[in-house]
Amino acid sequence: MISRDNVVSLSGQKLGGQRMTLDSQTTALVGDCRLMVGDSLRRLLQAMFDRLDDALYETADKAESHNVQFRYLDAMRDMRKQRASIEAVFLGHALDRFDEFWRTGALERRSGPAGAGEPGELSLVGEDELEETLAINALVSKGESRFERQLSALRQRFGKVIGRTDVATTRTRSPGEPGDCFRKAIAELQVELAVRLVIFKLFDRQLVSHLGALYDEVNGRSRRRASSPTST
Repeated sequence: MISRDNVVSLSGQKLGGQRMTLDSQTTALVGDCRLMVGDSLRRLLQAMFDRLDDALYETADKAESHNVQFRYLDAMRDMRKQRASIEAVFLGHALDRFDEFWRTGALERRSGPAGAGEPGELSLVGEDELEETLAINALVSKGESRFERQLSALRQRFGKVIGRTDVATTRTRSPGEPGDCFRKAIAELQVELAVRLVIFKLFDRQLVSHLGALYDEVNGRSRRRASSPTST
């Protein structure tokens, strides 16, 4: 049944990892949103890579020694070589999460550094990895604050569609997802922390900061086309 303002009510839907069956209208909506997410993230990531050489070169130019300068220039060459692979892995992770969400209603927990479980276990985490996690969390928090209005509407709509009120308190469809996916995409990149922080800063500026247009587009499409899934 379609409720007011095209927000779908799913009372009685069974989730908990079970597969959902979407009717034709909702399937079309999800397919449209998937295309928008993939196209937007691909375009924004390409824009980031187009600026990366300049960002790393400018940082190298300010380095205090030739040795440090060479490390930034080496990282620039490595990123060029691995660009296609990083783009493919990033988009693959992002779309896999999108698909899993709509197949099962499953939600991802906010990821942290490897070895960091309970607060008392942070001592198991390497210093560089912790710094990297703090950098990702900072750009995520900034993005979630910047797009609070769009994310609230998006989470409400997606939550109603899958019958999960707790979507409003997760990072699903938030800047956290691209952040996590990008971190995984460059996990095998053999560069030091200082270089990674430059890359994350550019990722924030060129991708995360421009997610508002994507959220507005998905929200607009969701308002126009929404219907009720049933579980099998």
